[in-house]
Amino acid sequence: MEMRLSDVIKKIIQEKMKELKITENELATRSGLTTSTLNSFMNNKKASCTMTTLAKVCYGLNITLQEFFSHPYFKMKIVGDVLIED
Repeated sequence: MEMRLSDVIKKIIQEKMKELKITENELATRSGLTTSTLNSFMNNKKASCTMTTLAKVCYGLNITLQEFFSHPYFKMKIVGDVLIED
């Protein structure tokens, strides 16, 4: 299996939003981001997000960056902007 890093980040965010039963708009509010900033990334209008933005998203999801990056996807090998299953 091979996935782009940005797609993995989006997928994890979507999973966490589903667990919390919140929308992108609610996550943006909780994170202190504008709705357009979050929507741009989540809807493929922007290919990546900064660590600062991701940290804010994690805050809105009530998790730490460490918890975010402990997701099983990050046990895959990262080559450039792609994660590859060993």
